[in-house]
Amino acid sequence: MAEEHRRLLREINERLAALTGVDYAPPKEEPAEADIRVGFASDYLRAMWSLMDQLKEEGASILAEGQAMICEALGLPAGSSLDAGPDDAFVKATERISDPLSENKARLFAKQRDYTIVNHMFWAELRREFPALADKNHIHVHPDWSVGWVEEPVAAVGQMLMGGIVLEFAQRDNGLGAQLGRLFRRTFGRR
Repeated sequence: MAEEHRRLLREINERLAALTGVDYAPPKEEPAEADIRVGFASDYLRAMWSLMDQLKEEGASILAEGQAMICEALGLPAGSSLDAGPDDAFVKATERISDPLSENKARLFAKQRDYTIVNHMFWAELRREFPALADKNHIHVHPDWSVGWVEEPVAAVGQMLMGGIVLEFAQRDNGLGAQLGRLFRRTFGRR
């Protein structure tokens, strides 16, 4: 296990080291009027942000590959909607391609894991580089690489905390948790 962790961190560091200023993919979020600026992201933060962007794109590509496999197995044109839900044809088709689909799923989960690690590293490093952000929740990085935050009313912070708890519970349980998650989203407009 420890060797796997070292390998993963080595791979992340190699990818970060390979990124240069021309490779940086700036954020798209424009600053809010009430945004309190604290400085500009370092090259290291820019590289991490860009790596997160690359990992998202790679994950989207892997997901598209899996969806294409399912469409092909069902005899549907590539890009067809799979929202109808599992029926007998869907189950039989996915059983026929279970090995490649399992491999695709493993690659997707590995990419999601890598993204999550880099994401946590990014926000930890951002707070380390900008100590004023240590206790802030609503932090932004903007297209010009400026870093800032927005003061949130206490009620909004309470909603975020409650929302996180409800959504976490909803992800673990398909019954009551899912119902609570839907209720929370309807009430507060969260994911």
